[in-house]
Amino acid sequence: MHVDEMQKKLSEKAAKDPTHQIADLYSLLCNITWLRVAHLHVNTNQGRETAGVDGETMSRFNGDLEGNLTRLREALKAKTFEPLPVKRVYIPKANGKKRPLGILTIDDRIVQLNRCAKNAFEPREPHKLSLRRHQASARASRSSSL
Repeated sequence: MHVDEMQKKLSEKAAKDPTHQIADLYSLLCNITWLRVAHLHVNTNQGRETAGVDGETMSRFNGDLEGNLTRLREALKAKTFEPLPVKRVYIPKANGKKRPLGILTIDDRIVQLNRCAKNAFEPREPHKLSLRRHQASARASRSSSL
């Protein structure tokens, strides 16, 4: 089953029966197809080559993509996966101050972007999404006019 189909089914089930409990959500986190989709999102991110505390870049990760995804999957399945500390850097702002930025490792980014948990619990409701976009746009307009 394709990831989008699985997400849709989980979402529909959550919408129809909010009391339904997914018996084995963790197995979805370990699903290699879902990990590949999460990797694709990380791999297309503008900051993909920025290394975390482990020094791993996306280029190096992609050099053994199947091996790295399998290693990550096995660590998740064995419940031995541990996120590493976040690398802290400071980015200069226009006013001369600096803004802190946390940089995750590639593995941590992929695990965080594995969207199965989010989509399993949040039914797809396009009208709510467009309302949120509208509200965010209205807030942005108000703050820029102040």
